Amino acid sequence: MRRVALLVAVLAGCGLTEPATTGEVHVQVQGTVTAAVDGAPITRAKVAASKMSWESGSLLDATYSDTQGHYSLSFVVTGPCLETLFTIMASCEEYQALRYVNLFADAETPYIRCTDEIQTIDFQLEPSWRSEDFLAVWGTSSSDVYVVGGGGTILHYDGNAWSEMATGNGNVMAVWGTSSSDVYVVGGRSTILHYDGTEWTEMTSGTTASLSAVWGTSSSDVYAVGFAGTIVRYDGTAWSELTSGTSVQLRAVWGSSPSDVYAVGWYDTILHYDGTGWSAMTSGTTARLLDGLSGVWGTSSSDVYAVGRHGTILHYDGTGWREQ
Repeated sequence: MRRVALLVAVLAGCGLTEPATTGEVHVQVQGTVTAAVDGAPITRAKVAASKMSWESGSLLDATYSDTQGHYSLSFVVTGPCLETLFTIMASCEEYQALRYVNLFADAETPYIRCTDEIQTIDFQLEPSWRSEDFLAVWGTSSSDVYVVGGGGTILHYDGNAWSEMATGNGNVMAVWGTSSSDVYVVGGRSTILHYDGTEWTEMTSGTTASLSAVWGTSSSDVYAVGFAGTIVRYDGTAWSELTSGTSVQLRAVWGSSPSDVYAVGWYDTILHYDGTGWSAMTSGTTARLLDGLSGVWGTSSSDVYAVGRHGTILHYDGTGWREQ
């Protein structure tokens, strides 16, 4: 993960306003912000200052100018003159917000004081790749790991560093593959992408529904499940939709063989595929939860686990599902 250096030099003053009948205090701050990745200044960043949400007073004015990645910042704040008064934030395109908060500082932590002296603050932050959440991870080895998530993000780890591989259409919800040259990701807007070891290509999914999970037994037997009870299967040539018998959202899929596949989802739904068709199973739960089951995995056709909301753990022993 690349590191980001954020340098803030500020001049802060604190004094009673005139007239003092309002009981307000003005804190004036000005300085420069330099944001850099691997020593290279970041241009076109959005720099802002804001009050801590739990404090009274308000931010009266905040302006900045960008010169080759160096930002001149000034603002005025009304309210109590506290040393935990405001936040300086720089957000830079593909990176999550880089934030300096002068909160709960101690002798070893630099922060902005309400004094007339010029203060220079030098510190480092490590950003996330994007502000969206990561939703799934899969890999073939410690030097071949894939992470997917919000905004269509697909990242790859080669054992030394993370790099962005591609951007999907909408959120990417799940990733699975058979090898480093046969990887599938699924997500919103019926997205299915395939990686052949060289490039990602979009596949015709055979559905219009958003997809939540993907799993298979081989490159010619892959299943993806999603909204409105959608189940699609890839036979090595094309994706086609299968009849699930339900309209609830399916959130996970796993199996022990091409004739023993399980899909789980809302209302504690559990479906089983025997190689010919899908059928509903009795979950064995005492309550039907809206977004009940979200994961399924096992070791064999007689040892399968499903998990979900409110501490739900179900086990299948080859005969029936029981709560644990």
